[in-house]
Amino acid sequence: MKKIIFLLFIVLFLISCSKESTPPTIPTSSTECAVNSDCMKGGCSSQICAPATQEGIITTCEYRPEYDCYQEATCGCVQGTCGWTEKDVVDQCVAEKRNS
Repeated sequence: MKKIIFLLFIVLFLISCSKESTPPTIPTSSTECAVNSDCMKGGCSSQICAPATQEGIITTCEYRPEYDCYQEATCGCVQGTCGWTEKDVVDQCVAEKRNS
């Protein structure tokens, strides 16, 4: 009887090990914005572009020269995500300010 139980245990173990398991998926929102007004500037120096639903974003208030780059930049909806509409220009400006 013990042999039969042992064999059943081995068979069940092997069957459970051979099944492919799929990793759980984490549900994500497909988009955080649809139009530019869904996004807003935030942070002490307006250096963050985030969904308007996250109103009241708090950052430290220090001055960095690269923060000047964000003052004239437009925060808007870029392919379903809040970001700087002229990202290349902003990135170049930030790089230049950091290197000077």
